Amino acid sequence: MPENTGFTEAQTAAVLTLSLNATGAIGVEEFSESGQDTLTVFTTGGMQYMMPNAWVTEPAELGDAEVRVTYNSAKSPRLG
Repeated sequence: MPENTGFTEAQTAAVLTLSLNATGAIGVEEFSESGQDTLTVFTTGGMQYMMPNAWVTEPAELGDAEVRVTYNSAKSPRLG
């Protein structure tokens, strides 16, 4: 109870920012016009998370030979 401890916790959206090599095979348009995607994230520690109905927060940016894109999702449950 917040009144007992003074601590409250608010849920926030899951955020994933990717930097991909811009080799010409992947264009900025593919990410900028993305609707809702389901992303599966595999970590180096062997964990798996899913970002259902993820959306691009801002148009993808083309930097120094890389495309930077940020996804948000309302939740990110652990799969395994």
